[in-house]
Amino acid sequence: MMTTDNAQWLARQIAPYGPTRPQPQLIEELNRLYHACEAKDYDRKHAEIHKQLPGVWSDLINTAMAALPQGPIRILDYGCGTGFEAGCLLKHLPQDRVSGLTCFDLSPEMLDECRRNISPLFAAVRLTQNWREVSGETNDQNYNLVATNSLLHHLPDIWATLRQIESVIAEDAVWIAGHEPSARYYRNAECVAELDRFRGERRWRRYLTPANYWNRARALLGLRSSPAHFAARRAVEVGLFQSCPPESIVSRMVDFHVPHSEAEAAAGRGLDFKLLADELRGRWKLLYVRTYAFMGPFYEGRLPRRWRRICQELARRHPDDGANFCTVWKRDANPGPRSLEQEAPGSQTDSAD
Repeated sequence: MMTTDNAQWLARQIAPYGPTRPQPQLIEELNRLYHACEAKDYDRKHAEIHKQLPGVWSDLINTAMAALPQGPIRILDYGCGTGFEAGCLLKHLPQDRVSGLTCFDLSPEMLDECRRNISPLFAAVRLTQNWREVSGETNDQNYNLVATNSLLHHLPDIWATLRQIESVIAEDAVWIAGHEPSARYYRNAECVAELDRFRGERRWRRYLTPANYWNRARALLGLRSSPAHFAARRAVEVGLFQSCPPESIVSRMVDFHVPHSEAEAAAGRGLDFKLLADELRGRWKLLYVRTYAFMGPFYEGRLPRRWRRICQELARRHPDDGANFCTVWKRDANPGPRSLEQEAPGSQTDSAD
């Protein structure tokens, strides 16, 4: 699920900086560099996850529990990050039914944070960045509950990841996929108009905020860095680019499927749960959807009261079109003719550099 339009759009953005690897490899390596820097501050910086999503995940878990067969629950947290989704599961699931938990992530720095967060909740948790340790298990130990959160939008090839997951799960497994970006938001004219209004008002407020000028001064003096800044510098040092790309380009590559505007959504950036359900038909059945974040990238909990009311009204009128969505899926034990081994219609694994 690496759309041709999105890959070509991104190729044009990075061309001036002399990329030296195929695009999927660049995206994977930049994600490693970015999250190595971000790991220690991830939980503090992402209030939209840790303040907004616990209640949403409670609903997701209730739906998953209703779809799971009776018996032991064996969990695979794929792309576990700092352990947010594993923590939600352990707090809500009956402890006597959880027979195993594996947290997999390619970032050793994220796994260290996950270990600190999850080990007190489940001492027998296994944490690994080696997929062979996950895939080498016997069939009678297949996972029946898969959890991902804020994962799919980082992946240059979603289908390859789904094939990996399918190789180690039971035929009746359930998959909770949390916090992904929706292109539907930027295709909704009313949502975009309200976002533009908010941004215009916010620009004027920032001119009157001393902290804004302090943060800019710190950045100019090199006293304030960011994961994108770190990843851009390191990318040149390790030979991924011939010259240093700007932070904005690095952020677009790390968040490969995240749209920031109508134009980016039109270029193929962003996911759409209805299209996903269509493309996964015969492999996975969509059980539950929840969309939220009706002021785009701005966390609603920090908005002025008037704008929170506007978000609530947008959610009432356009319940499918929040800027983010969570889903619950049930694996189809009797798949139809479409196979994830075949390339999905309209998708392409692009190696353009």
